[in-house]
Amino acid sequence: MTKLRFFLVVFMVAGLVSMASAQKQPIDKGSFNIGGSFSLSTASGDLYGDESVTSIAFLPGVRYFVINNLAVGVDLMVQSESYGEDSDTTFGIGPVVAYFFRIKSDKIYPYIGAGFAYASNSQSGHTYSTTGFQIRFGGGAAIMVKPNLAVIAELIYAIESMSYGSWPSESGGRLMFSVGLGAFIY
Repeated sequence: MTKLRFFLVVFMVAGLVSMASAQKQPIDKGSFNIGGSFSLSTASGDLYGDESVTSIAFLPGVRYFVINNLAVGVDLMVQSESYGEDSDTTFGIGPVVAYFFRIKSDKIYPYIGAGFAYASNSQSGHTYSTTGFQIRFGGGAAIMVKPNLAVIAELIYAIESMSYGSWPSESGGRLMFSVGLGAFIY
């Protein structure tokens, strides 16, 4: 009977050890990341009348890890700018992809990513609106402050092109720094 108890204890301990080693990480396949960030950016180029423009944006999004470390999802964009006597608001939506790197720490997950957004813009004082797109490339880190909550910081470069009705499209570049929170469900 003692041998049977010994084997049961060994079996239970082995099971607990294997369960502990199989614990999921926030960037494992099947995990979700839901979050939002605020961005401060500067922009220049023909699209901005050769002026430097500063804007603030809110960027909510959701991502799903299709395999370990690789997430795909969708981002929304609400951006407000003012320059001179004009101001405008831009709304956008589009797909994103991000690859997270595993490092020795289970609290910091650096990543790189890219995205595309269809954008619509309306300007105060004008009767027309514009449409266009934004292509983003960037990287950052998800810094876990709780097992399911991260502070996310990222630096993004965006290429933008907008078309004003029948006028030719204009393009420009934007450098964005964003900070936000992300909830990981795994």
